Amino acid sequence: MADVKPSDQALRLKPDLHLRHWDTETLVYNAASGDTHLLGGQAAQLLRTIETETRPLPEDMDTLINELQGLGLIEQAGS
Repeated sequence: MADVKPSDQALRLKPDLHLRHWDTETLVYNAASGDTHLLGGQAAQLLRTIETETRPLPEDMDTLINELQGLGLIEQAGS
């Protein structure tokens, strides 16, 4: 059975997130955990892409997707 890469999965933002976008940065407040994150670069772009449901996700984002899942900011759609 082939491994499924994170970039092949349908992703969504976790509920209870509040986002504020600037030019190259995104401020994320997670109301469920009380954590606040300031993301820049590829992480901010990836959240914007998931938020607007733009496809496809770049293939080189697997590590970043795993990190954002670890922070509790994104999850597989349908979870």
